[in-house]
Amino acid sequence: LNNIFDAKIARRGSIVRRSIKSLKENGCYEELIRMARERGYLVFEIGDQVVVICSPDPHFKRVA
Repeated sequence: LNNIFDAKIARRGSIVRRSIKSLKENGCYEELIRMARERGYLVFEIGDQVVVICSPDPHFKRVA
C-alpha cells in the first residue's frame, strides 16, 4: 500500500482510486483507509471504488 501513496500522482496531490473488491480480497481495505487518514487525506466510497484525495488540504469548488 505504501506504493499507492508514493506514486508520482499521489505526491502531486491528485486522486488515487482502487476497487473495493480488490482491496477486500487482498485484506488491505481497512489499512488503506487508515493510511490515508494518517496522512490527512479525504477518503470516499463511490460506487465500487475507494477514492482518495491525496492532499491534506484540498480546496473544493462545487460546479454542479
